[in-house]
Amino acid sequence: MGKGKVAIYARVSTSDGKQDYNRQIDDLTKVIKREGYSDNEIEIFAESISGYKKKDDRIEFKALLVNTSKTDPLSPAQCDPLKILFQNGVN
Repeated sequence: MGKGKVAIYARVSTSDGKQDYNRQIDDLTKVIKREGYSDNEIEIFAESISGYKKKDDRIEFKALLVNTSKTDPLSPAQCDPLKILFQNGVN
């Protein structure tokens, strides 16, 4: 059993079919499960949108931020790669 809930945030820049965030989700799910988390403890946020967009335009990223600030927050996990979150600093 894990340590609560954990989040995966996966993002690709385009939705033209040339990029796919499923590899990110699969890779991170394997790592998280090795840490003892089960499927029902993993929450996935995924979107196809430029990292240069403001966080308010990034619906799934905004949902991740809201979920991590609740009373029962999600546990931090890993980001593959970190630039997925911020390409132009915090906006």
